[in-house]
Amino acid sequence: MSTSKKYTSFTGPLTSIAPPSSPGMLLLAAYLPAIDALDRTSPAALAINDIVSPTATYQMNGGPVIPFTTVLGMLGVRSEKIERFTHEDFDTDTMDLEGENGKRKVVCECSSTSLFKGDDKNERVKVNELLILECEPAPEGKGIEGVWVVGAKSYFDPAPVREKGKEIMKEGKVN
Repeated sequence: MSTSKKYTSFTGPLTSIAPPSSPGMLLLAAYLPAIDALDRTSPAALAINDIVSPTATYQMNGGPVIPFTTVLGMLGVRSEKIERFTHEDFDTDTMDLEGENGKRKVVCECSSTSLFKGDDKNERVKVNELLILECEPAPEGKGIEGVWVVGAKSYFDPAPVREKGKEIMKEGKVN
């Protein structure tokens, strides 16, 4: 890990980000498992309420900006077709950029892995992603190291997951 007054960079497994890492890195290490959790009642999933502002926004692939709460609703549906989803199978390449007044920007190049229910081949679908988290100081008792997410952007090609989903549905394995 290299550090200057303005940024911290990290390359490696998400699970190895731990104190004394920078606030943005620690926030990312909590954010991704919270997003990945298929059981939306699990402690990892519920942590999202403390690390993402209730007024946060999300943008996918440069599309329209939507409330982050809309994303949370979509995540609940994911478990109907997906058996396993994670960002922990591959190393991340991340920068935590310090801004003014406690603001931060976390830029993370990562990959997710999806395993569909009913896939007899047990093929994991890998999707490369670029994630950008806009972070600001959090209210007392919220956030990680005093910051939380106020905006998230992700860039990825959903085609591999979409194609695998169509294949599984065609085989009649999942509704």
